[in-house]
Amino acid sequence: MGNRIESHVEASDVSWQGVLRAMQSTWREQQELAPGTGGLDERTIGSRITDEAGAAGRNFLTDTIRSKVNETLKSDTQPGRVIEEGRLRTNLLSSQPLAFNLFGELAADKKLATRALRLVWPDLVRKVEEIEFEWSPGRGEDEFLGNHSAFDVVVGVTTPKGDAHTIGIEVKYHENLRTSATVRDRAMEVAQRAGFGDVDEALLRSPLVQVFLDHLLACSLTQHDGRPDATFVFLSPVINANCQKAVTDYRGHLPAGSVAAASFRSVTIEEVVGALSACTDAPWVTAFHRRYLDYQRVSDIARITRSV
Repeated sequence: MGNRIESHVEASDVSWQGVLRAMQSTWREQQELAPGTGGLDERTIGSRITDEAGAAGRNFLTDTIRSKVNETLKSDTQPGRVIEEGRLRTNLLSSQPLAFNLFGELAADKKLATRALRLVWPDLVRKVEEIEFEWSPGRGEDEFLGNHSAFDVVVGVTTPKGDAHTIGIEVKYHENLRTSATVRDRAMEVAQRAGFGDVDEALLRSPLVQVFLDHLLACSLTQHDGRPDATFVFLSPVINANCQKAVTDYRGHLPAGSVAAASFRSVTIEEVVGALSACTDAPWVTAFHRRYLDYQRVSDIARITRSV
């Protein structure tokens, strides 16, 4: 790698993760923000900002988005909602602030949200009714999954047919899906009703288990008599090789013609930003692209991505 990238990456980063971390560190420098600290040794990390800058909302692109973050943190409409505020405010790489930066303005402008998301999902969206963050229909409630799964973003829409519909979105950026989770009996019941049949062992472990559980949360909504049908969307950048492979592998476990197959979709962050750019020339869209997706800003990018 070139010196520029070496000064910003962590030893644990694979090539594409190093690119994304370097992008966030470069963005921080362009904003003239000091690096924050983290880890057990509280070392300086280029892809974080200080607590003071975080408290001032500097991890977010606009005042509207900052207001949406503050509103969400103060809201009591989602009992059990888990948002690690320090990470949200100071970690530039985290997918949670990215989710607010991508959907926060849309939550405040339903007309723009409708125009843009209709381009992304024309068969699902006639009108966007609401957008919320870190949302679950009922954490720990057995009528859903009986666990604490939640969508990073939920979009309530009216479909072209006039039906209410829920789009639950899981957002990833730098994450590699190396995580562990327990799939409880209730989740397996939902899977059977959704048409999974014999659940392959691969769905119960990393890297697919989180995708599986988030998808089942959407399936549990569809199976609930008092809730609109739901679609699960997995959202990640093109460069995230782990997520792109996981999506391909996960699709291979979806039985053809099943509710499970019909209720799963994936889309890249680039596609969503492309739809936004087709609908508005608002500066925040350009700022989002430059911060999160303009990989050419990092030196040696061509050589690094060839190894992904």
